[in-house]
Amino acid sequence: MDNKAMALTVNTFDDLLNMNADMHDSIRRLTVKYADCKSSIRHVCDVLTALHRLEWLEIQNPDGRFCTINGILYSRNGKSLYFCPREREGSVRVQEGTEVICKNAFSATNISELIIPDSVKRIQEFACGDNHVLEKVIGGKGIVSFGQYAFFNCVKLTELSLGKNIKLIGNAAFTNTGLKNVDLPEGLKSVGGGAFHTVHITEDSYMVGVEPEGMYEVHIPKSLKKIGCCAFANASVVYAENVNRKLLMACVQSGNMQRYHVARFWRLKVKDKPELILPKNIESPELAAQEINEFLNTDGRKIPHLYKYGGRVYGGYGNAALAAALEHCRLYPDKQVKTFLTQHAAKIADVYADEAEDLVKYIQAGVFSDTALKKMMTELEANKKGRDDLAVIKGYLLNAIKPQKSNFCL
Repeated sequence: MDNKAMALTVNTFDDLLNMNADMHDSIRRLTVKYADCKSSIRHVCDVLTALHRLEWLEIQNPDGRFCTINGILYSRNGKSLYFCPREREGSVRVQEGTEVICKNAFSATNISELIIPDSVKRIQEFACGDNHVLEKVIGGKGIVSFGQYAFFNCVKLTELSLGKNIKLIGNAAFTNTGLKNVDLPEGLKSVGGGAFHTVHITEDSYMVGVEPEGMYEVHIPKSLKKIGCCAFANASVVYAENVNRKLLMACVQSGNMQRYHVARFWRLKVKDKPELILPKNIESPELAAQEINEFLNTDGRKIPHLYKYGGRVYGGYGNAALAAALEHCRLYPDKQVKTFLTQHAAKIADVYADEAEDLVKYIQAGVFSDTALKKMMTELEANKKGRDDLAVIKGYLLNAIKPQKSNFCL
């Protein structure tokens, strides 16, 4: 081994099996004289993965199974990409003619850009996961399937386009990415659970709530028959031809990832009908879908109050239901929704005390009755004492409350 260059040369991959574990974090360049070895393809990749600081791999004499191209391990015919060194940085271009990017091939590397030729048909499960500096995926128009967790935890990934040939997107394929555009092509048949459960990463690399501007719109293609729960958890607007339970459950937030969302409602647009407002948590999705379809199929039917499916928490309605009711009332004000908001005015004041801009928007839109406005003021005065930042909200509340008529006369 060349200690200065941190380069190691071995006869075959089998020689790495007996290597001292202390060397795993010191090797940056590995040269293998002969590719022929007793180990399986999977085992060779596992051994290479243990070389945490490896930047470059070279096979001097390829065999029937292995070769290297540009420092990356491929099958001898170049159709399968097996392994990219974990300390590889910058932009990486997959070799033209590659058809499969295999399991864990690019997992936990330091690449910032991945260029995929149109010859690639499949990206297997976990193939590109945990790449915390990956920002762009370019090309890949020939991809037919993304395996589950294909780009899981690529938190800075914001640019990736789905080609027209895509048929299958596996569970959590793009979970914990920063994608803001989700363009589903006609011909897509299946999207797995949590596939586009996106997050937002600050400049300090912290996961924070996804603001409304960080959400994405989704047009559901007619060909899509299978949709997993929370597949489009961060969708702001969903355009669809038909509505069923699975579609509704695909657009909700749930589980651990729920804490990474700020937006609490979404919009559903079906054909030429008015858009519907739904909470990001839905209880009784079968009943909700039934009510939606009755509205869609009956002319002149009143727009349904879907916020009521937002679920209850400790005997009251949850934040998602309240948010959906506020937006519903802003678009379609009526007595029923105003009564609902009045009943829950104190909780609304508590929830939105830290979201002044949103609350002021609804105050100005006139969604609250006088009784609701007074309840909100009482809540802020009683439970938010000493907070100078609430002066703006209180000012808007006072201005919105109608002055009482005086019965005094001379």
